[in-house]
Amino acid sequence: MTAFYGWRLLGVVLLINIINAGFPPYVAQVLSPYMTETMKLDRATLGLVFSVFMLNTGMWGPLTALGIGRFGVRRMLIAGSLLIATGSFLMAAVVDTGLEAIVGYGVFVGLGVGIGGMLTSQACVARWFNRRRTFALSTVIAAVGIGGVVAAPIVSALTFAFDGDWRAGWWLLFALALVAAALSVLFVREWPADLGQVPDGAIEDTKTGTPSKGAPHRPAFVPDDNWSLGEILRQPVMWLTFAAAISLSSGLAFAGAHGLINLHDLSFTPAMVTLWLSCLTAAKLAGTLGAGVLGNRMPPNYLWLLFMLMLGAGCWLSVAPQGTIALLASALLLGLGIGGGLTSVMTLPGAYFGARIYPSLIGMLTPVLTISGALASYGGGRYYDMTGSYAGPYYLLAAMAMLSAVALVAARPPYRREQAAGARSTAPRLQPENRP
Repeated sequence: MTAFYGWRLLGVVLLINIINAGFPPYVAQVLSPYMTETMKLDRATLGLVFSVFMLNTGMWGPLTALGIGRFGVRRMLIAGSLLIATGSFLMAAVVDTGLEAIVGYGVFVGLGVGIGGMLTSQACVARWFNRRRTFALSTVIAAVGIGGVVAAPIVSALTFAFDGDWRAGWWLLFALALVAAALSVLFVREWPADLGQVPDGAIEDTKTGTPSKGAPHRPAFVPDDNWSLGEILRQPVMWLTFAAAISLSSGLAFAGAHGLINLHDLSFTPAMVTLWLSCLTAAKLAGTLGAGVLGNRMPPNYLWLLFMLMLGAGCWLSVAPQGTIALLASALLLGLGIGGGLTSVMTLPGAYFGARIYPSLIGMLTPVLTISGALASYGGGRYYDMTGSYAGPYYLLAAMAMLSAVALVAARPPYRREQAAGARSTAPRLQPENRP
C-alpha cells in the first residue's frame, strides 16, 4: 500500500513556510536598528515600512483565496517565493532610503509573504487532513516561530561577520526564497485524490466510500458539515472572532516593529536585547505547538482566551521591565500569547465551519489582521515621535487583549437555526464515542 503523501507534504510545506513566512519579518526586525541608523529613519518611517509590509501580507487575502481556487496552491507558493526573492534582491542591492525600503520590503516582500505564505500553506494542508487538521495547521503555523528561532541568530551573526552590513541578511533571504520556489515545483501536490488517496490516509470502505472504522475518531471540535459564507456572516461568533483578531494582530505588529527599539531606548545592553528576542521567538514557537497539542482537546475559543490573557500581561510588562527576570517574563508572555493566539485565530474558523470554506474565511480575516497591525505599527511610531515613550500603546494593547479574552467566552461553536434545538439537546459531536 502506498504511504500517505500528506505527511511528506506537511514537512515540505513547513519548510517552505519557514522561508516564506518565518524568515522575512525576523530578518527585518534584526536588521531594523542597522537600517535605521544607516538610512537615518525616524520611528514613524520605520513603523511605516513594517505597516506597508503587514498590509501587503494580508490585504490581498480574498484575491489570494481566489488564486488558490483558480491556479492551485503550488503556483501560488511559487509566485510568492519569487516575489520575496525580488524584494530581497532590491533590499540587498538597491535600497538606500526609507521610501525604497517601503517598496522593496513593504511591497515586494510583503506581497510574496501574503501570496506564498501562511494562507496558501494552510489551504494546502487543510485539503490533506481532516481529523488531524488542527495538528497539521498548527505545524504549518509553527513555521513563523521556527523561522524566528533560526533567522534571528543567523542574521545577527551574518551581519556581525560583515561588520554591520545589513545587506548580507537580505542576500541570505534572496537565496532561501529561490530554494522555496524549487521545493514548491518539485514536491507540492494539490489534492489527495490526485494521488489516489484520501485525507489523513484513512482507508475507505470500497462499498460505502466512507472512512473505515479503523480510521481515527473525529475530534469533538472538527465539523462534519460545511457552511455557506452567508450563513457564517450571520453568526455572532464570526464577529467576535474578528474583534479578538484585531487585538491579537495589533499586539503582534507593534511588538515586531518597536519591541527591540524600545529595549534599546530603555538602555538594555545588546546582549540583553538579543536574549529577549531569543526568548520571544522560542516562546512563540512553544505557544504555537502548545496550541496544536491542545487544539483537539479543548474548545478553541477558550484556548484562544488563555493566550490573549498572556498577551495582555506581556504588553503590560513590556512598558518598562525592571531587571532580567521581568525582561524575560515579558518576552515569554508576549511570545506565548502571540504564537498560541495566531494558531487559534487561524484554526478556529476551520474548526467551526469546515474545510472547503476555510480559504475564503481566512482570506476575509487576513485583511482585518493586517490593517489593524499596520495601524498599530505606524501609530505606535507616531506616538513615540510625539511623546518619546511607548508606554501608551503598550497599555492600550494590554487593555484590548483583556477585553478580547472576555469576548471570547461568548464565541461558542455555532449551530444552524434549523439544527439548533435538536443539536443542542442531543449534541452528537460531543458524545463520548466521538471524543478523541
